[in-house]
Amino acid sequence: MTTNEVVENSRKVYLDFSPASIEITNYDELKNEVEKFSKRYTGIAFGRDEKKDAEEIRSRLIALKEALETERKEVKNVYNKPLDVFQSKIKDLTQLIDKPLDEIRDGLKEIERYEKEERELALKTFLESKLEEAGLSIESIEINPKWLAKGQWTVKMNPSKKLESEIDGAINVVLKENERRETELKLLESFCESVGVDSAGWVSQLNYRGAMEVIDLINLDRDRKKRLEEEQTRKQEEHAAFLLEQQKKFEEAKAFVTEKAEPRVPEPVFSASLKIFGTERQLKDLNEYIKMTGMKVEEIPEKSTEDITEKLDEVEDWITGFDLGDIPL
Repeated sequence: MTTNEVVENSRKVYLDFSPASIEITNYDELKNEVEKFSKRYTGIAFGRDEKKDAEEIRSRLIALKEALETERKEVKNVYNKPLDVFQSKIKDLTQLIDKPLDEIRDGLKEIERYEKEERELALKTFLESKLEEAGLSIESIEINPKWLAKGQWTVKMNPSKKLESEIDGAINVVLKENERRETELKLLESFCESVGVDSAGWVSQLNYRGAMEVIDLINLDRDRKKRLEEEQTRKQEEHAAFLLEQQKKFEEAKAFVTEKAEPRVPEPVFSASLKIFGTERQLKDLNEYIKMTGMKVEEIPEKSTEDITEKLDEVEDWITGFDLGDIPL
């Protein structure tokens, strides 16, 4: 038997299978009895005194339901046994197929990966040739992922007519865009030169807007700077005028004071040697007063007892003749 025959014959599973029929021979009779039983206890309202009767009826209904469920489960288990055996056998067969199937799938993935790499290389080579003719680099064009689809390439890795047409169209779009940008760049640079503005800071704006829009922005920026310069000049002039006015007032005030001031005659300076007694607070206050009035103070060296005795009469006479009113307070 050939491989094809094995595959063909494996598609058929010969079964000795007859769908089983499960019949409840007394179904009508049983249904009639259950309906009577159900109707008998449907719609009954029980009082507190009838709680025991209600619990008994509940138990009878539960018992009947469980009896029916038990029959159902027993029949289901018996009915499912041949099905479980059949499913287990089919699963054993499919597992035998899975191992070579997975290996073949992995192999196909590897082949597809290799074929995709071939198409990527063929596309790159074809694009470089086309772009070189147009004077463009490979970075100047965005590669469409659809260009790598199998249907876009022949067995010999040549692009289809449709793909070649799409690539030519994409290259023409890039050429027209470059031409447009070059025209707008020249327009922008010419305008900047005419108004004395450095174009280097404005060229990047062409990536987002047209040349005329950029020119409008330049004019707005020039107007803003002009207003700022005029405002700054005005404030500087106002400040200079204010300083000049203040200087004038100062000179006038100085001239007035000089004209009205009378020559001051130096006052005579007197000296007096005193020994002052007082509290610490009083002496501090006196010291502050002396400093405030600008009086000069000199320290008197300590005298010996003999010197004091010799000068005592002399000092007493001096004090007797000294008028305390002569001391400026």
